[in-house]
Amino acid sequence: MVNNMANFANVRLPAEYVLDPKLKELVDKLALRHSTFTFGTKGMTGEMCNNWASTVPRGRGSHQPLADGTKYLRKVNVHCGSELLGSISLDTRYNRSNGTEIVWMISSWRISNDRGNRGATRTAKLDVAVRTAKNVFIPQNIKELMVKAEDAIRSSMMQAMADLRRPIIHGSLIRGTLELQKYLFYHLKGKEIPADIKKSVENTFLSAKYETAMSEYELGNYMSDKSVKSIRAHNGGYLMWQDTDCEEREVVCRTLDELPEQMQNHISVLRLMQDNELVYDVGYRYDSDNFAVVSDT
Repeated sequence: MVNNMANFANVRLPAEYVLDPKLKELVDKLALRHSTFTFGTKGMTGEMCNNWASTVPRGRGSHQPLADGTKYLRKVNVHCGSELLGSISLDTRYNRSNGTEIVWMISSWRISNDRGNRGATRTAKLDVAVRTAKNVFIPQNIKELMVKAEDAIRSSMMQAMADLRRPIIHGSLIRGTLELQKYLFYHLKGKEIPADIKKSVENTFLSAKYETAMSEYELGNYMSDKSVKSIRAHNGGYLMWQDTDCEEREVVCRTLDELPEQMQNHISVLRLMQDNELVYDVGYRYDSDNFAVVSDT
């Protein structure tokens, strides 16, 4: 259930929360100006909401408890469609003239400070907060979307391949190298391998667990040498970098039918996989919207 009481239609809160009056001053102004944005708890867990809530309004003196255990919420996330633009919350700041004061905190990946919280800015002035929000709560263009998607996909894919290879590379399935050394020594010398050593080593290497680990190692090793193309689902199509000889890369959006048949097949397979799954000669699924597909180019 969503609590929209005394809120704009694009301010969406669970029934057990209302906006802190101080936060509501800013949220109402932004919600009126940006009807395509939504302000609410989307992306926040129940625990996160509870940590940003109180029965007492921030910075207010006397108060009446809210009915039915309703709490004042001091933070909302700002979305444009499914894209998280940032968040607005209340914070405190020490001012030499006024002492401790309540301030609005605007958080966004577009904010870059030299010191302090690099992704946020604070102000006690409502007009400054509105202006800051206008400047930083801007949906990403397709090039920005593609840059961030590619970084996330490639980083996650490399980690997935490393995880697949780790048990074999680190020998974590082998209890120790002493028995293995003895086994190899006797074998290469053509001597009879002691029964206890033979049993221990062969049980390890012939086990289903070791066979699975070796298969995963070979998959990770094989796919690490493959050329892949990052693809992001977007508005019913797929974003990807345009193949060009120019230094400046450009992003194109293609429908599934406009893609080469091999790429269509790869995407169709990856859409059926689990997140963070690597598929032999096909590619990697980061999530339901982001993929790396094996490319011949």
